[in-house]
Amino acid sequence: MLAASRLELHFNPQRLTADLGLLDPGCWTPHVNRTDYDGMWEGIALRAPEGAQHPILQLAANPGQQHWMETEHLKRCHYFNDVLDCFQCELMSARLLKLNSGSVIKEHSDPELGYQFGEARLHIPIQTTDAIEFYVAGKRIDMRAGQVWYIDASQPHRVSNHSDTDRVHLVIDCRVNDWLKAKIEQGEIH
Repeated sequence: MLAASRLELHFNPQRLTADLGLLDPGCWTPHVNRTDYDGMWEGIALRAPEGAQHPILQLAANPGQQHWMETEHLKRCHYFNDVLDCFQCELMSARLLKLNSGSVIKEHSDPELGYQFGEARLHIPIQTTDAIEFYVAGKRIDMRAGQVWYIDASQPHRVSNHSDTDRVHLVIDCRVNDWLKAKIEQGEIH
């Protein structure tokens, strides 16, 4: 089964970092799944459901009537907007997720969050190092800044930040269509 795929898309790491620098360091919100990590795992919502109960939670108060909206953070970040516009599929959430130095996301899975279920999670690293260990289905995935990675989040996955810097990814959840399915299947499979 496909654990991950590096898509044939690439974004400018310097421009990603510049947009990240436009955001106030006080905007980060601790991740809602507190039992899934040790240390600090935080996020900033760029696209979120209208009426979300938590800034980075992906479910609105009424999931049956979910409407995704740009946040004020995204409106300040022109390159992040350009990046999101490149995806020829329906976008749901878009978040910046930061795993602080020395922190760990414990192994877990997100049921039915894989392209075979109609939804895909994409990661675009902004700040990363070789000391970040990201595993999906027991396979280490070596992500570089500016690359675009699909991960099958329905499979067990975990991350350890053994570096002395914070890891930041732009994480996008999308509805799978023919364009995205082809990009995933034509990518570098892991």
